Amino acid sequence: MRVVKYDDIIAQNSMLDALKNTIGAASIMLVDITSSDPDTIFQLGIAEDQRKTIIIVRQKSSKLKQASGKYPLDLRFRRIIEYSIDKPDILISKIHQFIANFYTY
Repeated sequence: MRVVKYDDIIAQNSMLDALKNTIGAASIMLVDITSSDPDTIFQLGIAEDQRKTIIIVRQKSSKLKQASGKYPLDLRFRRIIEYSIDKPDILISKIHQFIANFYTY
């Protein structure tokens, strides 16, 4: 397995085609929604459309939750792994556990 960060891809086609091809080639998508950047949410939507296995993470201090304390409706029913920036080992362990549980079924 190798990690590919979209920002590092140099596309000869359009950026959208490169994005779709990169996501299409992925077996697992790890999406950090901490910043709630529209590009990230867009990429998450493409991965959903392509029926990819998606692991969603966010920092515990993230302001993604709205004033109501809930996530936006399209993320509300997804499993989101929260992490502390000062405890990366716990995040790595949770990601390994998610992958192990997913591929056991």
